Amino acid sequence: MEGKRLVILDLDGTTANTLPTILECYRLTSKKMGRPEPTHEELMAGLGGSLYYNLKRMFGLNESEIAEAVSIYRGYYVAMGDSMVKPFDGIIEAVEELRSEGYLIGIATLKYEEIAKQLIKDWKKEHLFDTFHGADYGNVLTKADLIGMCLDDTGCAPQDAVMIGDSPDDCRSARKRRVHFIAASYGYSLPKDLCIREMIPYVEKASEIPSKVASMFDRRSQPTILNPVSSPSASYLTFLESRTALMVAVLSPSPTFRN
Repeated sequence: MEGKRLVILDLDGTTANTLPTILECYRLTSKKMGRPEPTHEELMAGLGGSLYYNLKRMFGLNESEIAEAVSIYRGYYVAMGDSMVKPFDGIIEAVEELRSEGYLIGIATLKYEEIAKQLIKDWKKEHLFDTFHGADYGNVLTKADLIGMCLDDTGCAPQDAVMIGDSPDDCRSARKRRVHFIAASYGYSLPKDLCIREMIPYVEKASEIPSKVASMFDRRSQPTILNPVSSPSASYLTFLESRTALMVAVLSPSPTFRN
């Protein structure tokens, strides 16, 4: 492999199976805030993206209430701990294989950075990552910002980097930063049928990531951005601009995620 190449992983739904903890924290937060418990579809639509904006949208909160809700959610998450959160099958082995082949590895997550780093530290896997960026407590940084920070840390050009994630926000942010994108369809919000329909490169399990990354970079004649179709369909534009509506349509009545 010539030159530096960077593989950036999302955390929740791509590297870590945090779904049970996230959903329970949303439920407990709604109860504490005196709001009706969200439906399953509403909970699933709250995966990916910023916690701040997910809570605002899900519960219809004003600015002062959002700050309280974020604090409550974070308190429940810390209290429950990440001890029940495990890496997806095959993801650690995939990262180790990529490193052995010379790739740099990063994490870009909208989980608060302190909490995200503690999870990786609990797994005793922090040595596997060359760059690691998470959300700030001021809720200013976007996923695109975090991808850019990973690029800056490693000195990699966008065309030499790939983002692997499981949410529309991951896809949109990779597109904004002009890096390649691979969907983790084993995660929570980019199921296989959607990826096929919209021509988004995907993997069905984490063990497929190294070969998918290699094949993507081998397509030297392809443009820098591989994930968008040349003439986006109406549904693709809807997918990018109205994530919640699309996810509800895709995930109901039988959501495609793994517990």
